[in-house]
Amino acid sequence: MNNRPKQSSWRGGLKIIIGIIAKTITAVWLIVGLNIGGSAHEEYSDKATKLLSVADAKLALGRKLFTDMNLSADSSVSCATCHDPEYSYTSSQAIPAGAGGHIGSRRPPSLLDIASKPALFWDGRMHGLERQALYPMIALNEMGNSIQAVEAYVSSNPEYQRLFEQINGTKKVSIVDISHAIAAFERSIVSEKSAFERYYLDGDNLAISQSASRGWQLFQTKAGCIQCHIYSLKNQYFTDHEYHNTAVGRQDDKKDLGRFYSTINIDDRGKFRTASLREVGGRKPYMHDGSIQTLRAVVEHYNNINIKETNHKTPILRELNLSSEEVEDLVAFLGTI
Repeated sequence: MNNRPKQSSWRGGLKIIIGIIAKTITAVWLIVGLNIGGSAHEEYSDKATKLLSVADAKLALGRKLFTDMNLSADSSVSCATCHDPEYSYTSSQAIPAGAGGHIGSRRPPSLLDIASKPALFWDGRMHGLERQALYPMIALNEMGNSIQAVEAYVSSNPEYQRLFEQINGTKKVSIVDISHAIAAFERSIVSEKSAFERYYLDGDNLAISQSASRGWQLFQTKAGCIQCHIYSLKNQYFTDHEYHNTAVGRQDDKKDLGRFYSTINIDDRGKFRTASLREVGGRKPYMHDGSIQTLRAVVEHYNNINIKETNHKTPILRELNLSSEEVEDLVAFLGTI
């Protein structure tokens, strides 16, 4: 009698073990598709692999086009010339020269997180990365080429033919295909997780310095930066995606009317898109014209702004009265974003 409960317990344990083994075998069977009549699973797997293969090929194609100087009229510049990965996808030069040495009037905006932007260029004149990707190739002060020449070059290149055939099933290439491939690559350009995010989102209080932490408080309060450079869980790009006149302009050119050229609205004169601050420490010089060389100088610009001369341009501009220590804290914070 005393042995029965033990025997019952032993048998019950055996049943549990057998059940676990059976479930494990079933799980493996479902995962790897080693089953009788598993053609549906294999077909789905093949389709998924093909989709991934096409996506990878399109990304590789877009990257190749993005860095190809032969897309410019004189083979001297590529997209990456002005949007250099080493400088957060902008340029180390304030306004780099395009094909033939032509120089424009605005600094290349960073392409980091470009897919998040509802409108493109400093004045928001264009929507859609596919359309935007075409513009630099034919703009005189950028790549200075023609649609026909770009199509002819890409169509005659064996490597491009191979990639386009892998993606579209044909070697025939149009400017639409080219711009779509570049746009696909641009969508993959995203900012990395920052020290500030480790501090703010992950609760790592050691991720940033005490000075930067004080700067974050100033950013939200006394300095008022967050009015335009919005940050929230829903918008982690430090921008309101709007347009403002912040009294910035090159000393030798005060004729750039900014968003006015897009809207023909007199109230938009001198307004430019609020730049994202992601990785802002690695992409000097600053502003739409590259006229301010350092982050400290940017902060000083707003701190020392003449309100009597500028408050008619952007009502949110005001006297900040930041001390030198507060300026240092704010600059320290900007370096963590």
